[in-house]
Amino acid sequence: MIAKSPPPQIGSIQVMRGLAAVAVVFYHTYIILRQPEYGGNEIFASFAKHGLLGVNFFFILSGFIILLAHRKDVGQPEKAPRYLYRRAVRLYPAYWVFLTAYIAASGIGLGYPDFAWEGLNLASAYFLIELTNPVSLPLKVAWTLFYEIKFYLIFVLLIFSRRLGIAVFALWMAAVVVAFFLGIKDNFGLLSPWNIYFVFGMAVYLLLDRLETRWGTPIFLAGVVMVALYAMNFNLSMGELKSEFEYVLFWLAPAFALLILGMVLIERHWGLRMPKSLMFLGDASYSIYLVHSAAISVLALLATNLGIVAMLNPYVLFFGLFVSASVVGIVAYLVVERPLLELLRNRFFGPSTMQPGLALRR
Repeated sequence: MIAKSPPPQIGSIQVMRGLAAVAVVFYHTYIILRQPEYGGNEIFASFAKHGLLGVNFFFILSGFIILLAHRKDVGQPEKAPRYLYRRAVRLYPAYWVFLTAYIAASGIGLGYPDFAWEGLNLASAYFLIELTNPVSLPLKVAWTLFYEIKFYLIFVLLIFSRRLGIAVFALWMAAVVVAFFLGIKDNFGLLSPWNIYFVFGMAVYLLLDRLETRWGTPIFLAGVVMVALYAMNFNLSMGELKSEFEYVLFWLAPAFALLILGMVLIERHWGLRMPKSLMFLGDASYSIYLVHSAAISVLALLATNLGIVAMLNPYVLFFGLFVSASVVGIVAYLVVERPLLELLRNRFFGPSTMQPGLALRR
């Protein structure tokens, strides 16, 4: 049974995207509640840190979705303005609303803001481009979006010229590998191993039409084994994964690529139908990702000031904040992100040819 073109909506991707988002929420709930100002309760330490792997999943997913959505634009320079507009609309408007709300809340003294108020720093945060170094982000999770912007801008070379784009991607990945082994660092993240995830994601898309769907289960299980081996040998924080244990990124990239590839092939082989509730969670994953950390901090601060932290069982407090922050993200999607997308998506270039349910939601 040979795989055909991807279906209009890949339900397994939506579900995994939603689950990855709440995994990151779980991780940050642990990170925030362990801080002294919020009670210093360090619970679920044995597995909560693994929630950060949702970020690795999102990087792979980005490469997959961008090639899926814009594969027909490759080699057609006239499609570049439309591509850039749609990427900007997908990434910036909702982010700007949430970022502005966070900065305003910090300005009136809500929470413990730990970012620089200098103009270039805030401009870097808004445009997601390093105009100063280092950048001190108000919304800490936005560090991943800086990589997204670079990937989008390099991908546009594929739209101008297939050969040029392939050559640049090949040179870029070679530079990333060489820089890692030589210990070379740059101030803009272009040489970071995180960038290889985009190419692995694109490879997943290219392999879908070349593999029989019956291979889905062994491929998925291979990914599960690789992730399990990581979990058995490491219990890293994001800071550790981005510094002394950066080499682990080279293990996790193929692991998550195999998970996604295997799951999509399984879905297509068996004709699986995903629960609508989990599909909706995938829709809301970008908003959940952007607002959850601030929501946890604000709710934890309120609970501390009201004396609730001292009254509640730490596990009850943990799950209360975890669920509440996820709900805040869903509300943010319904109230902010979805209306903005509906307003702006087709504003200048007409209806999207992007497949339903697969617009990038990080």
